[in-house]
Amino acid sequence: MGIDDLQFSLMSQSEFIGQSNLELEEIVLATLVNFPESYFKVAQQLSTKEFSSTETRYIYLVIKELSEVSKIDLVTVTDKLIQKKYTDVMNQQKKGFDLIVFLNSICERIESDAHLLQHVSILNGYAKRRELLQLAKEINDDCSSMTPPEDVVNKISTKIVDIQEMGDIVEFDIQEANKEVLKNLDKKKNDSSLVKSYIKKVDDFIYSFEKGELIIIAAAPSMGKTAFALEIFKNNTLNDIPGAFFSLEMMNVQLLQRMYATHSNILLSKLRTKMLTMNEIIKFNQTIGHFENKKFWLDDRSRKLSQICNKIRKFVIRHGVKYVVIDYLQLITCDIGNRGNREQEVSIISRTIKELASELKIPIFALSQINRAIHSTSSKRPNLSNLRESGAIEQDADMVIFIHRPAYFQIEHGIPETEFVEIIFAKGRSTGVGMVEISFQSKLAKYSDVSNEELNSIKEFHFTNIQSNNNF
Repeated sequence: MGIDDLQFSLMSQSEFIGQSNLELEEIVLATLVNFPESYFKVAQQLSTKEFSSTETRYIYLVIKELSEVSKIDLVTVTDKLIQKKYTDVMNQQKKGFDLIVFLNSICERIESDAHLLQHVSILNGYAKRRELLQLAKEINDDCSSMTPPEDVVNKISTKIVDIQEMGDIVEFDIQEANKEVLKNLDKKKNDSSLVKSYIKKVDDFIYSFEKGELIIIAAAPSMGKTAFALEIFKNNTLNDIPGAFFSLEMMNVQLLQRMYATHSNILLSKLRTKMLTMNEIIKFNQTIGHFENKKFWLDDRSRKLSQICNKIRKFVIRHGVKYVVIDYLQLITCDIGNRGNREQEVSIISRTIKELASELKIPIFALSQINRAIHSTSSKRPNLSNLRESGAIEQDADMVIFIHRPAYFQIEHGIPETEFVEIIFAKGRSTGVGMVEISFQSKLAKYSDVSNEELNSIKEFHFTNIQSNNNF
């Protein structure tokens, strides 16, 4: 980093009164010079933000650079300060200030690195408070200049996460890690908060959806991916697992109608035409009663990536949401990062959602379209290369689930009331790949388990129907 590139984002010293400890900064730097190996104990906890003066920042930058290419000691640090002309700059800024003399004087005072971790932790605290003060000033400036409120909120959310992560590092502890492994094994048996599909064959394959995972549910248009996601959402809601569903396609009322109709076994066409019998109306009202006291949230207004991320954080922090569904990924407007073409935007969207899942430690289901290349294959069965608009979706996803309805591709023969569906696990970091077959009733938009005998009967009817139509 050159002198001209070194930008300090410090406010005036009067605004930082009480928010720095120069003596402690000097002690930490001297410890790193006198005990070079100690630098690697705290390297990930330190940045220029932990140092509040120009001279301490210059010395830290030199130590950091030397750690990557050479040995850290008083001689090499002194030589590098001269090479980078930091000594000349300091002499111009503070007349008569000798950076080399300053470095020698602070190093003479340190004889042990015993308290380095505690000292660095204290510096982290000062740095976070300075960053919060800087953020407060920026918020004030943005509001005074009439910056759109959503842009200010987005900046605050992003900055707060950055500040939280400053100096945040946990050393690997094998004993604590083993405790967590055993704890997770116990949870597999007893944890009622696990997010599952509650479709037996699916859960037999995956057991549950893991925290921090990005799960992609992909299919061609009209294949039933929203219905599958809504089935998972409905089942978890009824099992008291709070969740949030972001719909960029359907209104909240439409989602509720579909969810209630599926649970009530009422045809969707009857809801559209309002041709329900009295018994169906009673059943529908009873279903509404089942859901009234359940914890779940629907959102049909958020379109921008920043809005969706901010609302997900709110749902998790304020309401204890355990999982999120987004329907669907390609409809999200990317307003974060350096945007380019649509493929680059989708890459930013998938990476941001994956990072959010990891940060909040919840599974996030993101629905995705697939390209039309499947129509040129004989089986019409999708694979990872069919994910639309970006290979980054495949890379970022922890699990990719494809929905394949063979009957849909023989639509000219008529769609049976109950058809078999292939749930294809094309990628699974912790589950592996495979496929399970379940049933789907398109008029109810309902997925469910069936026995192998029933499944064989559905298949036999399907193939017999195709053959008889072909013969005709």
